[in-house]
Amino acid sequence: MGLGLDLLLSCLAENAVIAAIDCGVVAVAYLGLGWGIIDTFGLVMLIEAAVLMLVGGALEFTTSAAGRAFVSFMTRREGQQSREESKRTATRAATFTTVGVLMFFEALALALIF
Repeated sequence: MGLGLDLLLSCLAENAVIAAIDCGVVAVAYLGLGWGIIDTFGLVMLIEAAVLMLVGGALEFTTSAAGRAFVSFMTRREGQQSREESKRTATRAATFTTVGVLMFFEALALALIF
């Protein structure tokens, strides 16, 4: 399998785990606070999508030359990433961003359907 298919399968698996956790959060909000199920599920997914996309963008920023310069300026130490570390960080960033985009489209579909 290629890197793209591995990344997609990993993102779908993470999305499924996050959706299962969201079901528990929504059940607690519904039973404890009396909030609507669909509304709460969409809101939780939208917030998580935004957070995941921001984390993915921040990770991708740290792999760029400007990002490494910023991190070394803020931490006051010289940080050189190896090529392998940079590739691994870029893959993690792509995973976070892709899961965030998937969750955003799920929240959008939920809003359009209901």
